[in-house]
Formats: sequence, C-alpha cells, structure tokens
Amino acid sequence: MTDSPTPTSVDTPFGLMNVQRVETRTAEPRRNWTTTYTVQGPRVSGLVHIEPYHGGTFEVLPSRFLVRVVDDPWDEHQAHFTVNGVSISRGTRLLGVFAPEDVDRFSLHRFDKRSGYREEISDAGQARASTALQAVLGVHMATIHLVWAHANAHADHHRPSRRAEIAESLREAQERAAEAQRDIEALHSRLDALAERGSILDAQRRAGHLLQALLDTTAPGHHQILCSASLAGNLQTAILLVDTRTGATFRHDEASADFTALLAYALAQTTPGGLVMRSRVDGQPEEVRGWRLRAGRAWPLTAAEVFDAYCTDHATGDLLSPEPGVEYRAGTPLDDDHRPEPDH
Repeated sequence: MTDSPTPTSVDTPFGLMNVQRVETRTAEPRRNWTTTYTVQGPRVSGLVHIEPYHGGTFEVLPSRFLVRVVDDPWDEHQAHFTVNGVSISRGTRLLGVFAPEDVDRFSLHRFDKRSGYREEISDAGQARASTALQAVLGVHMATIHLVWAHANAHADHHRPSRRAEIAESLREAQERAAEAQRDIEALHSRLDALAERGSILDAQRRAGHLLQALLDTTAPGHHQILCSASLAGNLQTAILLVDTRTGATFRHDEASADFTALLAYALAQTTPGGLVMRSRVDGQPEEVRGWRLRAGRAWPLTAAEVFDAYCTDHATGDLLSPEPGVEYRAGTPLDDDHRPEPDH
C-alpha cells in the first residue's frame, strides 16, 4: 500500500476527524508490519500505530489489533496523542481490539506531575479520544478488507494440508525440545562449575531462603511459581507447583530440583532474571505478583511491571491479552533490609 495523497475525513459527533496513513522508518525488522496514521480533529490530534495481533499458530490473518497511542519504552516508533489539551501518558496501548467500537472498553490516562501517578482523563476527554481512535481504526479496517480478501484466496489455493502443517509444527517442537535439553545440560554443567568454586553453595542457600520467604508472604492456597533466567543468550524457565492449603510447602522431586537450580543460577549471575507467582486462594480473586532477580536478591515489581511481564510471550516478545478475573499486583518485599535496587 502507498501513502494516501489526501486525508480521509470521518464525520463524528465531535466534528470531522481527518485520518491519513503515513510512512514510518524503524530499525527493528519485525515491526515493519506496523501501520501509522495521523488523526486531526476538534481538540484532538495524534500519531497512532496499529499492529496486527495473531491469536493462534495457524491464523494466517490477524483477528485483532494492538493500538499504540503514544511512545512505547520497548518500541522505536514515535507516537503521541493529545485530547482537550491533555497528553496521554507514555506507554499507553490498547490490546485485543476486534472492531472500532472495542476502543470504548479501554481507559486512557495522563501523568499527573503533582502526584507523580497516572490518572484517568475526564469523561469528556475519554469520549472524544475514543471517537478519534474509532475513526482511525475504521479507516484502517476499510483499507485492509480488500487485502485480506486477496490474502485469503491466495492462502486457500496454496495452503498445504493440515496434516503437513501439524507434522511440520511437531518437528519444530521436537527441535525446540532437543535444544532446551541441551540448554538444561549446559545449565547443570555451569552449576557444577560454580559449585567447584564454592559460590553455588551460597546461591543454593539463598534460593532456598528466598523460596521459603516467598511462600511465607502468601495465604494458604495453590501457587504456580515461574523462574526465568538468561543462559548463553537464551531465556530458560522453570515452574514449581506448590499447594500450601494443608500447611505443607513443596515436594523435593526432580521438578523442584530443576526449579531451585535455575533460581540459584539466576541469583549467582550478574544478568537479571525474574520470578512470577500466580496464586489461587479460596474466596479470593486469582492474583499474579512478580520480582526482578538482580545482585543476588529479589526486588519487587510494581503492579504495572507485573502486568507487562505476565502479558508478554517470552518466546516471541508479542503481547498477550490479560486474563479475565486475574489481578496483577505488586510483589511484596522478601528481605528484612529494604535497600534501593541497584541502577539498571
């Protein structure tokens, strides 16, 4: 597609909104599919990015969209959005937009310099901003409908059989499993080397203390704890399932040994790692908390950081839709001394 020579004017309850596709440049190849629009209207202006969001392995065309309203700390795209003279807070994005009207499900925020917190914009500003973003999505979807139709026809003609697709996916999964096994073996070799130098013993003691402190901060229930760490440039993860409803902690089996080994490794390294704990306690909403592993300690994440960490696919870097009924909460301190976290 080429840039529109003139803006598309969309009639809205707030007046005409002029929407135009513009070309952007980025050094990140995997973002080349992002489409950027300017929007201008009564008391509203912005530079908005729309990115296709694929919901499954075999989904040829996107079923929904990710809308970036302003600058994102993890993306090189420049963006901005102003309504009624108020700038929308940095990092704002709308996840899982299936149709223009879905924009109404999201609340936009601004940064209050006096309080230092993000606050929702006024109802009038929210209505005007939603209308402008619906105009952008309407233009975008009208433009790509013809492209989608052609892509569907091409895919139906050239798509291999589903059996062939599944066989190829199975082969790729087996290759990934073999690579993961090699990484685990390399991890154990690394841990053995650390043990020879005496440092792994301290890291293991620290891992056991940290795990017990983590369980002490939770109410009796079923907990899923995920540890992640970088090994030779590859992200490694281990999961530990713990049921504390009967007062027990966890079983000392192969799974817990692998988890503790990865946790010890993460604590012993200078590269950062992470902990995420998902808890199900009777009579309470399901909750997710998180910590950053750095300098031999666990530093609590904010609720916003936990949301970003849990709603990101660590294998691909793609964003995931938040699960309904799940609350994302800040991690609790796990040490008696609450020193500030070292500089990143």
